[in-house]
Amino acid sequence: MTASAWVVLNKDTSQIVFGRLEKERREVASLTKIMTFFTVLKLCEKMKITYTTEKVTVSEDAEDVTGTSAFLKAED
Repeated sequence: MTASAWVVLNKDTSQIVFGRLEKERREVASLTKIMTFFTVLKLCEKMKITYTTEKVTVSEDAEDVTGTSAFLKAED
């Protein structure tokens, strides 16, 4: 994890499971990435896709998208 601050919560209890500087007030970062992840989770739920066992492969088009720091490569 390269973020200077982060937190993982138990979704059922809202209790902190892990974190670093998790109680420090910070500006929201990467909101687009967070919303993309949320959207994917909701689509998986709606389409009954088991995201823990399904494999997703990065396309060449996705590799060429600029503005990402995920360093995606085709076939990953």
